[in-house]
Amino acid sequence: MTSVEVEIAERLLTHLREGTADSAETDLRIPAWYYFDEGQAARERALFFRTPLVATVSSALPEAGSFVTLDLIGVSLLLVRQDGGTLAGFRNVCRHRGGPVEQEACGTRRVFTCRYHGWTYNRDGALRHVPYAEGFDSVEPACHGLVPVGVAERHGLVFVTLGSTEPPDVAAWLGPDFDAQLAELGLGGWSLHVDERFAQPVNWKLVADGLMDILHPKFLHPDSVGKLILTHTHTFDRHGRHARLAMARHKLDRFKDDDVPDGADLRRYVITNLILYPNTMLVSQPDHFELWSVFPDADSPQRCTTSIRFLVPHPPDDAERARLDQSWEILRDAVTGEDWPMAAAIQQAANSSGTPQPIEFVYGRDEVPLQHLHRHLAADLGAEGIIGPDGPAVQRCAQSPPVVVRALYGP
Repeated sequence: MTSVEVEIAERLLTHLREGTADSAETDLRIPAWYYFDEGQAARERALFFRTPLVATVSSALPEAGSFVTLDLIGVSLLLVRQDGGTLAGFRNVCRHRGGPVEQEACGTRRVFTCRYHGWTYNRDGALRHVPYAEGFDSVEPACHGLVPVGVAERHGLVFVTLGSTEPPDVAAWLGPDFDAQLAELGLGGWSLHVDERFAQPVNWKLVADGLMDILHPKFLHPDSVGKLILTHTHTFDRHGRHARLAMARHKLDRFKDDDVPDGADLRRYVITNLILYPNTMLVSQPDHFELWSVFPDADSPQRCTTSIRFLVPHPPDDAERARLDQSWEILRDAVTGEDWPMAAAIQQAANSSGTPQPIEFVYGRDEVPLQHLHRHLAADLGAEGIIGPDGPAVQRCAQSPPVVVRALYGP
């Protein structure tokens, strides 16, 4: 057990005994337009294009020729394991007339061929063959390979930078402390058990909010997650834009009034959510990790796509598979039957805001993970991020603090 994990477990137990939690200095108000405004969505997409993003996991590409195709914010990607073991990323777009050079989601190929006109490319993206080449006077094979996309691997995760051809410096992006914590997980050799994608009619930030929300489990999930997690017992540690959220399992409650026995492993009672800004969460479970990535839609601020993956330390046997499948069923039912319908209702409420009393949402001091995300988004979007649709100021009762939209961009 690392010193970081021991310290966090002890902090959680202290919070449980004292009825406290890690908190922000003040609450935060966010206007409803933040979740539907076209200008806001365009600024956020631009931020995503210049930011290293988790696209998939290394184990999804186990050998030379292994490939994965993805659509991230409207960008068609082809990721390919090279003969020397490195990973290359390309736009999944033929240089002839724009058709996809690979239509399958995953597999293994020696070459990639566009089904429209048969142009063929090597694993390294080089143009290999052009049918009827004599008719293409200006096409030089050396200059017409697949367009590269910046890609890098670290800690078993595959990062891409959609707006660059250069590999992202993931270590610098994570920072030394957070990078070291990810390294300790040793996920490089872990296997991919679940890999599912869901399209939803909500703003991506509403899904992200739900993944980091530590005040809702016993209310929204009383018969599932609410029985496993102690609502409002958490620690939160910032690592630049990234963060570590730790939540207490209900079984930690057994030590609330008693001393911890010598040798007790408090890690058994902690769920850790490593938050990779802006849109990825890595959540620890007893026998696997959940990897969540939430991407905005390419066109509408009211749509998003969520990827959920289970990482396991080795290919499961029958008994392990049964437990993993049961965990997946519980998780899927909770998010599709409870979390995401709630997000859709919130989206509807946001859309209905307007005169005479525009809607805004309040993020309390104890909702510090959500505040962390929104404050960093605001800082990275700059002053333009405070521009919303024209309309009257939100009306508050006399007792309400005079917090304005600009408070979103405070320290």
